[in-house]
Amino acid sequence: MNDFESLLLLGCGGHALVVAEAAQEAGFTIHGFLDDDPETKANAGSLGHAFLGSINDAAVVIETSSTPLGLHAAVGNNELREAWMKAARSAGLKDRFLTIVHPRAIVSPSANLGLGSFIGPNAVINARARIGEGVIVNTSAVVEHDCVIGAYSHVAPNATLGGGAQVGDSSLIGLGAIVLPRITIGQRVVVGAGAVVVGDLPDDVVAHGVPAKIAQTSHT
Repeated sequence: MNDFESLLLLGCGGHALVVAEAAQEAGFTIHGFLDDDPETKANAGSLGHAFLGSINDAAVVIETSSTPLGLHAAVGNNELREAWMKAARSAGLKDRFLTIVHPRAIVSPSANLGLGSFIGPNAVINARARIGEGVIVNTSAVVEHDCVIGAYSHVAPNATLGGGAQVGDSSLIGLGAIVLPRITIGQRVVVGAGAVVVGDLPDDVVAHGVPAKIAQTSHT
């Protein structure tokens, strides 16, 4: 258990709203949102919460709060999520990051969830799966037994990882994609929506289709 009942969310886009509602259902109070994009400000009001400033204001908001605040980087973009979490760590805020698990998610007691990860509604994390720091396992995604998901990766809604599959850091498994058992996916890989991955994928590629084929490199 953690000592934080109130949550400060980094990010105020659509994913942040999903996290906020999940956190409330899990028993947290939402203290407010921070974001560097002013266009997201209205999202906070739509849920009846406060927009409190930019990401760099996190330390000040925490210091001036009358209640202890936990943190969660609530942004779907892997690179931004990693950058925000690392910046907060550098500011001495690492111990405030919370893992948010929606009450309707199913998480095996033998699974391991990394710091600051998010497990969405109806997601399933099965036996001995290992989920890295800052990972998103989104709505109705399935991570089967013995899977390993690297830090700051995102398993999108309705995606499925078969038993023993491995996903490297900062990768995206797209909407409804399927990764067959014991497949290894590298770092910074993008698997397109609806793809079926039947063979290993190296680092820094984009793959899509049935079966998934490498279409291009994702980083140059």
